[in-house]
Amino acid sequence: MPSIIEFSNQLCYSGEVRPLREAAAARVEPALIAVHVPDGEAIDKVNEKEAEVVASLVAAICRFPEYDDCTIGVISMVGTENALLIDSILRKRLTLSEYQKRRLLCGNASQFQGDERDIMFLSMVDSPSDLALPLRQRDEARKVFNVAASRARDQLWVVHSLDPGRDLKPGDLRLRLIQHVEVTAAAKPVEIDLAGVPYETELQAELCRILDAEGYRVIPRYVVGAHPIDIVVQGTATAARVGILCDGGRVIHADDLGGVLEHQMILERLGWKLLRIRSSEYFRDPKKELERLRRRLGARGIKPAVPDAPKPKPKGKAAKAAEPKPTRLHERVIQRAESIRSRWTTAVSSRSGAFPPVKG
Repeated sequence: MPSIIEFSNQLCYSGEVRPLREAAAARVEPALIAVHVPDGEAIDKVNEKEAEVVASLVAAICRFPEYDDCTIGVISMVGTENALLIDSILRKRLTLSEYQKRRLLCGNASQFQGDERDIMFLSMVDSPSDLALPLRQRDEARKVFNVAASRARDQLWVVHSLDPGRDLKPGDLRLRLIQHVEVTAAAKPVEIDLAGVPYETELQAELCRILDAEGYRVIPRYVVGAHPIDIVVQGTATAARVGILCDGGRVIHADDLGGVLEHQMILERLGWKLLRIRSSEYFRDPKKELERLRRRLGARGIKPAVPDAPKPKPKGKAAKAAEPKPTRLHERVIQRAESIRSRWTTAVSSRSGAFPPVKG
């Protein structure tokens, strides 16, 4: 996912990596999640509360159909001790078949070199201390963070016991990673001013104007790799996206033709659904071509936004009893994980105290 690889892209590659895979291709979302563990304490490279939280999140994920067939990995960002503890918990709590199906691997970053999983958990291990935490920013640490933060295909969870602004100094890689995850997760989609877009052809401009007016989500000149897609239309209720290629109205030199065709093959290999509209056919009968385009978009699950109908407000006791429930997938995973840890605490009396709630 572009948002996952962006941390390593800026850390080690000066932003020169151009991710081709699209966010819409992910099986789950969001791509980045930060989970804070209050009162987590690191002793001899082991943070027991953090290990319990990570293990319970993994166990929770295995119970959601949205994560069916997703592989899972866990990286300890300090040594391997915490990864071994997480692994020992999961081996007791998951069936052997579930463990094997998920290709579960718990270790340090070097053990994942050249490997990846659909879902990755990073356990930061470190916790607040009376003494200032030593700065992690040297080349060796950069290699560790580069590998660890780029092993996830679809979703990266960063589980930590730190207050980043208080416990970490500027320039610390832990601070940089946690902030990247939190800021990216909180970012809202950028509103595009279609009036200010430099369209290449009259067909691009007219299609964007009409589709936008009808309630479709339109992104003109959407860059994937080295070339832009003329128009991207995305679903309002789903993550589906379709690229529209506008033929005609511009000159493509013979030297550029090979690159254009190669780019289209790359897009198709990455799973992009592409629709081609010829300028000559459109302007001969715009009404017919627009109706055909709407049908093709609808067949791929892309429809214009429909204004939400106002919902009646609960009254009396119902209003007091109504509490917001988590609706996003990762929020439901965190809630399920808390329930799982509660049962673990009840069943196993050898550990003292209840494990704290976590904030995602």
